[in-house]
Amino acid sequence: MEEESVYQVEITPEAEKYYLDVLEYFYKYHSADSADKKSEALWRTQFATSKGDLQWLR
Repeated sequence: MEEESVYQVEITPEAEKYYLDVLEYFYKYHSADSADKKSEALWRTQFATSKGDLQWLR
């Protein structure tokens, strides 16, 4: 049986600022529905990365 890798992702203050800047951009230049979907995908990416599973992003 293959062992599953799990990683801890630390969100630094700098990364949090970049994340908030990206969210601001999404909501300024995209429809609310599109911005919601993109912000959710961006948030899920952090969790996918922490589990070492980026399959769904392809």
